[in-house]
Amino acid sequence: DDQLLGFEPCNENLITGCNIINGKCECDTIRTCSNPFEFPSRDTCLSALKKIEEEKPDCSKARCEVQFSPRCPEDSILIEGYAPPGECCPLPSRCVCNPAGCLRKVCQPGYLNILVSKASGKPGECCDFYECKPVFSVDCST
Repeated sequence: DDQLLGFEPCNENLITGCNIINGKCECDTIRTCSNPFEFPSRDTCLSALKKIEEEKPDCSKARCEVQFSPRCPEDSILIEGYAPPGECCPLPSRCVCNPAGCLRKVCQPGYLNILVSKASGKPGECCDFYECKPVFSVDCST
């Protein structure tokens, strides 16, 4: 009656393999049920490590121009520049439209929301621009 319920006995096997740890291939042979190794051999590990190193450029001599973050208009948000894979220098930061920043004008009773200009999708012109105009602008003074 000392048996544990719900546990399947596993067939432990002697597994050899390697993982990349701190930029090096660490290999081992252990007795386990599930394989904890990413690579089956030192060779596959080393070739993966070499590929990673080749994709990482040598940025020690890279000269990147100083980038200043632009000030974005109220209708847009700043996207910080980042270095694309294989590049040393980051792309410039830029402003992009923030659709959540567009608020439709609410007009008082007796006034209508009239579209003055359509959004262009460029920062500073991200939102449609409306003005409130009186429903009846008939001049009855004459």
